[in-house]
Amino acid sequence: CINFKDVQAYISWLSQKTGQQYRLATEQEFEYAMKANTTSRYFWGDDPGMTQACTFGNFADQSGEYFASKEVGASYVGFLEHANCDDGEPYTSIVGLYRPNPFGLYDMVGNILQLLDACYYPDYSPRSAEEMDLNKCEKIAHRTESWHYTPQPHAERGRTKRIDDSPWALTGFRLAADGHNNK
Repeated sequence: CINFKDVQAYISWLSQKTGQQYRLATEQEFEYAMKANTTSRYFWGDDPGMTQACTFGNFADQSGEYFASKEVGASYVGFLEHANCDDGEPYTSIVGLYRPNPFGLYDMVGNILQLLDACYYPDYSPRSAEEMDLNKCEKIAHRTESWHYTPQPHAERGRTKRIDDSPWALTGFRLAADGHNNK
């Protein structure tokens, strides 16, 4: 339940409080960290039947299908579909419940859409500094899928409106630190 403006305020507060410089990860940094030197569709393998996804992240799955059906009379079947596994969490989960990727990073996929330090454009063609200014662009890039969707290939990209002040239950963030040292 966060929006881009909240994230920016938190980054400013944390940087001031700690004396370290924090920021959102770029698309390239996030993709590198998420894939963890793997070449398969997902960092845990190709998983065509989506049976292993729930070991590594919180996705639309059998738990989500059960609760959607029981609580609100809805179904993923025929609408969004769901992974062929059960991660035990129908909605947003706490951090660290699932296995890490090969770099040892937790929650790199699923659970929430991760906002990034990048304006969203449908292609990767070079852009001017003004077009990439987060204070001016219309849409902010995000990566990974949330608990509400099935796993998507690591190359999958998304976007959210920068000026939307509504907190969104599917959105979160992960910070990068510049020049951080372990004091």
